[in-house]
Amino acid sequence: MERWAPQKNDVLGALADEILHNYARGRGVIGVDGRHNSGTAEFADDLAAMFLVQGRIVERTSLDGYTSVAAGVLTVDGEGFRREVVTPFRAQPGDAMLIVDGTGAHLPAVRGSWNFSIWLDSDADAEAENHDAAGSSAEPGADTDARTAEAEYVYAEDPSRLATAIYNNRDPKHPRRVFADSC
Repeated sequence: MERWAPQKNDVLGALADEILHNYARGRGVIGVDGRHNSGTAEFADDLAAMFLVQGRIVERTSLDGYTSVAAGVLTVDGEGFRREVVTPFRAQPGDAMLIVDGTGAHLPAVRGSWNFSIWLDSDADAEAENHDAAGSSAEPGADTDARTAEAEYVYAEDPSRLATAIYNNRDPKHPRRVFADSC
């Protein structure tokens, strides 16, 4: 027997309502974080569409152009991101939302940019855990560096702890809110 799961539109509608309840006026910036292939861009696009349905002005961008991996370390150009994206967005008049997707949204250089942040738990997390447990048997190269950098980022920063909300995105048609608080 199949388990019932809420539809994506219902989940994203509730998320948009929650964000608008807290940030109804002004220019809010939302970060959508997750491992590579966790569906951050699609989730952010669908959330943007939900804000549009509710009559809000929405802008979309990615953090990808500001992140890099070197020697197995994920970094982000927070100063460039704020100067080129966040500051110009916030300087504009009117109410609007900027939704930014990308791995590394909870790195110290940018984590203060968000009014609301989301961590997507996905099959990419399970794959990474299995890969990490198996050891470093993968071929060397950029993909290995990126995978190592992601694993280090998740371990060192614990973005699921820093996020305002966590969503299980293992079934992208039926994302679920996860309440992983410590109380």
